[in-house]
Amino acid sequence: MNGAAHIKRGMPVARAMSGLLMAASISFAGSGQDTAEVRWAKSYTPRVWTYATGTRITAAYDSYKNGNVYLIADGNEKTAIAMPKLSAQDQAWVLAELKKPYGLINDVAFVDWQDQRPLFQINTSFFAKGNLTESPVVEVQYLLLDPQNRAVKRICDPVVLYPTVGKQNFELLGTKVLKPCLGPREQNIAGVKQQACRAVMLLWNANKTEWLVLDAISKQDDIRLRTLGIPSDWWDPRYPAGVLQLPLAGGDKK
Repeated sequence: MNGAAHIKRGMPVARAMSGLLMAASISFAGSGQDTAEVRWAKSYTPRVWTYATGTRITAAYDSYKNGNVYLIADGNEKTAIAMPKLSAQDQAWVLAELKKPYGLINDVAFVDWQDQRPLFQINTSFFAKGNLTESPVVEVQYLLLDPQNRAVKRICDPVVLYPTVGKQNFELLGTKVLKPCLGPREQNIAGVKQQACRAVMLLWNANKTEWLVLDAISKQDDIRLRTLGIPSDWWDPRYPAGVLQLPLAGGDKK
């Protein structure tokens, strides 16, 4: 799993990725840049795959496991193909992908209110491969129900997992990192309920022009959200931070 997160189904935690280019104008420090705009790269980028028989298909790479390459085609249809059945060029491409850094968000949990700010705890695992010069960051978004019973979307500042030291971080191979994350301050927390949270782990790509999505995790009760009239993909950037304005301006989402 790298670039595009694998999909796990089940409650209460479900990993899911969006095919949209997501952007949040948020700055952070301590990761090698003074300020930077966090960009969520396209989760699934289609490419042309060639089978050893000569057949070609267009699909996005999802993951590799037990000798099988998993691809995502149009309509989010997931297909598995044995590695030897791919062309030599495609096999080399998959092997190159497997050499890239990757990470997992094991859990994101709400802890308590701290000075009227919600405190989350991020539990991650990061596996550094190759020349790594930047730390991954984790961005947390969450959904509140305020005392007026309105759905409110909040976005935390991105959290840098660790300070980058030197050109390679061999000591961080397979290291688990536990980090606190504070949300914005609420004027009145009486009656405020935390409904859902979603986090994304990001890493600069080699040319430093966009962020790669290493993993994403959502913790939400979709049935509860639908009952409240809240879209299950409330984290989509088309829903800006603040009180959710429903329905979306410009019509329903397609």
